[in-house]
Amino acid sequence: MTSRIRRRLFVRAVLLALVILIGVIGVRMLFARDVKSNVQWEAGNGIPAAAVFLEKQNVKATILTNLKSLDLSRPGSYPVKIQIATKTYESTLQVVDTVPPKGTPVNQQGGVNGRLEAGAFVTDIEDKTPVTVSYANEPDFSRGGTQTVTIVLTDAGGNETKLTAELTLAEDFEPPVINGAEDQTVTVGGTIAYKKGITVTDNIDTEVTLEVDSSQVNLQEPGIYTVTYTATDSAGNTATATAQITVEEKKAALTGQEAELAELAAQVLDSITNSSMTKKEIALAIYGWCNTRITYTNSSDKSDWVAEAVNGLKIHAGDCFTYFSVAKALLTQADIPNIDVLKSDTSHSSHFWSLVDVGEGWYHFDTTPRKGEGDYFFLVTDEQLEAYSQSHSNSHIFDHSLYPATPTRIVTEMP
Repeated sequence: MTSRIRRRLFVRAVLLALVILIGVIGVRMLFARDVKSNVQWEAGNGIPAAAVFLEKQNVKATILTNLKSLDLSRPGSYPVKIQIATKTYESTLQVVDTVPPKGTPVNQQGGVNGRLEAGAFVTDIEDKTPVTVSYANEPDFSRGGTQTVTIVLTDAGGNETKLTAELTLAEDFEPPVINGAEDQTVTVGGTIAYKKGITVTDNIDTEVTLEVDSSQVNLQEPGIYTVTYTATDSAGNTATATAQITVEEKKAALTGQEAELAELAAQVLDSITNSSMTKKEIALAIYGWCNTRITYTNSSDKSDWVAEAVNGLKIHAGDCFTYFSVAKALLTQADIPNIDVLKSDTSHSSHFWSLVDVGEGWYHFDTTPRKGEGDYFFLVTDEQLEAYSQSHSNSHIFDHSLYPATPTRIVTEMP
């Protein structure tokens, strides 16, 4: 092959390469994107500006997607539309979490056989996403002395931070202390709030189980009975205390307004009960009479339940205190044990109702009518009343420690 031919072939090859190069550059320029196809964004860093999505920073762009509606505090993938001039582009916002959480370890002390949640060993947790706290390995709460505890902080992106703290467990041989177990006096057929005024303290535990044994007390017979309180801490140390319950004969005949109340209550009972009815049937008759015969007027004199009961039985009108007072008068007249219950949170409203025992244990008894469904409070359990209260603005929130717990057996199904 001559040198001339070689030169021609070389020139052709060079020209072909130039043509290909110019074509590639042209294609790239033709299909170059003004918007990035994928943008990575750290969770919790607010809302990205339009410039974050652009390949060139001297371009005016508008984000069409409402980024405020997205939860950018958690990792995730979100499609985003960007407008440049009259053209709309699509990009993907990848929210990531690459920064591990921070926290300050806290040493803890306690008693053997107690327990602490992992969160007790850390404070000042910092992260842009929600953080869970767990043990790397749960401590041995049955062993006294000091041990090292490893706490794991895990954020929404799966980033982990391990912290170490010390747990010191002391052998606990000191029993709890029961305070407030005082003697009480009640008339035959009356009621006793056994836990009222009782407190339990312990050298280590903040919460101690308290049990009350009142099985020896007979409130229907005069006599002196013993009630026993037992408190046990997490180490198994037990303390006991006793109190005397004196049951006296009923007082002499009533006079004045109390006598008037007894007469009015007897008249109502005569009209709605008979001698063949059980206590439960009588209680149901009382409930029905109060619930339907008294008109709610949002007004009552709450200084004296006897006076309000007399007023309610005469005019058949009043608020929840009236319903409670009339029901209390009728229950007492019918020799049905009852306990006054007061709503514990009165920041928005007060409320009054009763616990009654018709021979099946103490159950809630509230004759005040309410609007809506599920307001039939005849012999309902703590659990039933709490469920209603929680869904109705804490309508019946009360301090459980002041009253006997109801049985778990359901007597009346609420609507």
